[in-house]
Amino acid sequence: MYRWILLGALCLVYLFGIGPAFYGFGVALTPTAEALGLSRAQASLGYSLLALTLGLAGPLVAWLIGRIGSRWTIFVGGLVAAGGATLVATTSAYPLYLIGAGVLLGLGVAMQTILPGTTMVTNWFARRRSLAMGIFLTAGGLGGFIAAPTISSLIAATGTYRTAWWAIAVSGVIAGVIGLVFARDKPEDMGLAPDGVAQGTAAGVAQGAATARVYQTPREWGVGAALRTPTFWMIVAASSVFGLGLQIVNSQLVAHLSALGVTAGVAAGALGTMALLSAVSRLIGGPIGDRVEPRMLLAVGLIGQLAGALLLVSASDTVLVYTAVVVFGVGYGVAFVAVPSLIANYFGREAYPRLYGIRLPIATVVGAIGPVAAGLVFDAVGSYTMVFIGYAVLAGGAAVIAFLARPVSAPEPVPVADPV
Repeated sequence: MYRWILLGALCLVYLFGIGPAFYGFGVALTPTAEALGLSRAQASLGYSLLALTLGLAGPLVAWLIGRIGSRWTIFVGGLVAAGGATLVATTSAYPLYLIGAGVLLGLGVAMQTILPGTTMVTNWFARRRSLAMGIFLTAGGLGGFIAAPTISSLIAATGTYRTAWWAIAVSGVIAGVIGLVFARDKPEDMGLAPDGVAQGTAAGVAQGAATARVYQTPREWGVGAALRTPTFWMIVAASSVFGLGLQIVNSQLVAHLSALGVTAGVAAGALGTMALLSAVSRLIGGPIGDRVEPRMLLAVGLIGQLAGALLLVSASDTVLVYTAVVVFGVGYGVAFVAVPSLIANYFGREAYPRLYGIRLPIATVVGAIGPVAAGLVFDAVGSYTMVFIGYAVLAGGAAVIAFLARPVSAPEPVPVADPV
């Protein structure tokens, strides 16, 4: 029973931790840039640093979880995130903006959200892993749906970008307190067993894998063995591309639609709608991922992002705007929920934290390029058309890679010789 309580708490941590900081940043970017006298590329660098730090901090977060546990990692992460947002709210210096919005906020969000959350879901759930992962990841999209219009309204009501950053700071602290109270790393720590596993033994894990409707490795992989498989790197490549699309759209959607003549209210509503549809698709994609191979969901999600990006090129009226963000949001949500389950199913829960920690920095570096590159293109030609068409081409290639990422058999364990 506690696994469901834990899952609910993790959802709240993810909602408060990622929603305002990640989606709210996209809304606050333009007024922050105008207030600080920054170009689009300069302001977007802060967002890119946020995304970059969020990924590169993966190994550090994994180490912290091992040293002080998930509870304190999430709590301290909330304080770090709040400190970064407070720095932006109280200063006008560009270097401090980059440190606060990019480095400190990114580190804090990394300590609170994706790696500790998906690791605990992987540890606590086996047969219903994809369902639980979908529920957890849905909370992030829901947080974006709430945060984007809320922060837009706060800025409009107060007339200052600083309000947005104070809201981000408070949300980080709330997420940290929830994690401190409820987070537990493994069911074995409480004398329990993962959902779907008869016993807390290797035999029980194998039994759960054998009865799963989708492929789950019958043996735990070593990290080194997993890294030597082409399949792992295919997953990394495909997931890096869908993350790149998210960074571009999250950071530039409002600016792009404004350039096409769409009102600020419609643009902010579209960003929130994209987050909501992403959340709904994660919730739906979760249970599907327990019945359909997650690699297929990843491929379908990338195709959805491809279609959404092409629709955004000329989305100058409300109907086309919302059609584009619905298609893109659903595609992103389906792809997002597939990746953690895919890695856990193929390589096992013991190797999952380190493998996801390796995948996260790579995918994040690729994603962090997006906002700055998009800003540079806009500053050079005054349009985002080339940005969205170029991304569509990349998404098509990544969909093919995801489809081909088939599972491989775990190597036989090396026998240990009896002592002479």
